[in-house]
Amino acid sequence: MFTDDYRKQSYLDVHCNWIERDFTSHRAALTVRHFGSAAHTAQNTSQAVNGILEEYGIPAEETPVTTDHGSNIVAALQNGMRVDCLCHRLHTVLERTWKETKASEPDAAGYESAISKVCRFVKQSTDMH
Repeated sequence: MFTDDYRKQSYLDVHCNWIERDFTSHRAALTVRHFGSAAHTAQNTSQAVNGILEEYGIPAEETPVTTDHGSNIVAALQNGMRVDCLCHRLHTVLERTWKETKASEPDAAGYESAISKVCRFVKQSTDMH
């Protein structure tokens, strides 16, 4: 689930990865849907995800689902086979480590501020996003 930065609209995307018996791997986007104005609660998220899986005949209780560790998605998929996304977990580790580094190293905060200014300048002057 993600929210468009400009329109502030929420979307839910579901992707599928599988491996054939001959070890060829495949990936497909099953759907990208506007989530509407409903709150991102566990119940609403669960209904949306399970509805999509049902459309494709995919048994929710037997299908491993990789997600971030957001409390709503964890609760939404508590009856299924939810697996933490390694990239999200790594991001959390790096984010916490950086926070501790900034607290203990005064130059680190200055470095982050300088990088933010460069990024802001590039985005504003080149319309890159």
